[in-house]
Amino acid sequence: MKIIYISGAPRCGKTILANKIAKEYSNVSVLSLDSLSKSVRFVFPNFKLYTEKIAVEPDTNKDKFLKLLQIYVSNFFADFPNLTLLIEGCHFTPSEILSVYPNAKVICLGINTSISDALEAVNTSDWMRSLDENTRLEYAKKIFDYSNKARSLANDKYLYFDKSKIDFNDIKNYLD
Repeated sequence: MKIIYISGAPRCGKTILANKIAKEYSNVSVLSLDSLSKSVRFVFPNFKLYTEKIAVEPDTNKDKFLKLLQIYVSNFFADFPNLTLLIEGCHFTPSEILSVYPNAKVICLGINTSISDALEAVNTSDWMRSLDENTRLEYAKKIFDYSNKARSLANDKYLYFDKSKIDFNDIKNYLD
């Protein structure tokens, strides 16, 4: 069983990187945690992952969502034992994934160059652009803080890249 987890704050390029890896490696199947969480919340409207309007990772029911992911992964590998599962999303920290899947390859993306870079990323999202200026700035600060925390915790167990400094050759070397 091989798992790649791409983590990081919102608007950091997780989905773009996941698509690039999937194109590079033919045996990779991608699971978007955003799509999975939206589906669960659509079917079960009382299932909440966020208690605050502005959040960069779930702050409630995270344990239940992780259990759902574990069941999904188990079923996935029962059906597709020769594939690699690439999971991307901001729902779990690298440490949380590594505690469940210690052999996972984890890549964490962030925006830690400046809050203005984080605000620029926020402004690339349609739904975030619809927020008032103060709320967008609050979101940018949360992304910046989350990114700096992730960078400070990075060690030999996972890779960390600032969004502006992603090196795909380093990623390929890490995955191969």
